[in-house]
Amino acid sequence: MEAKMKTRKLLLLAIVFLTGCSTPYQPEGFRGGYTDLNIQDDIFQVYYRGNGYTKTQKIRNFALLRCSEVAIENGYSYFVVLEGEAMIDRSSYTTPIQSNTTGQVYGYGYSSQTIYSGGQTINISKPSVSMTIRCFKTKPDDFEGIIYDAEAVRANMRRNYGMMVKE
Repeated sequence: MEAKMKTRKLLLLAIVFLTGCSTPYQPEGFRGGYTDLNIQDDIFQVYYRGNGYTKTQKIRNFALLRCSEVAIENGYSYFVVLEGEAMIDRSSYTTPIQSNTTGQVYGYGYSSQTIYSGGQTINISKPSVSMTIRCFKTKPDDFEGIIYDAEAVRANMRRNYGMMVKE
């Protein structure tokens, strides 16, 4: 019974650790995050980089959230995505191979055993998204495509990811 409890606690700890490692919504940092650049008065580029524990869809949503906040912070109510690109940086790491040999001498002979470990290859995929947006103070009538309401996107994305809605 005690072994089952230990196993459950270790599993729960592993889940908490792994979910805690995904990229949070934050400015660019060690675990990823956003950067943005004002290209001209109403055009901005938003870039969001994730780490190996973050799903591409979450990075897309965080990039949209940042687009909405960039629009609002600059006095705009609406935005459109002029250009978007999703990328995945793939890398791999192979753990070192280690060996441990133990032996036993008896009478006129001996026996030994060597155990090898390691050599596993771990594949890592780090998603990132780049979006170039154009912002509008009023909803454009003549634009073909999706016109995002910045306040609605911000509120919905923050609610979907359990973040407090900024006022």
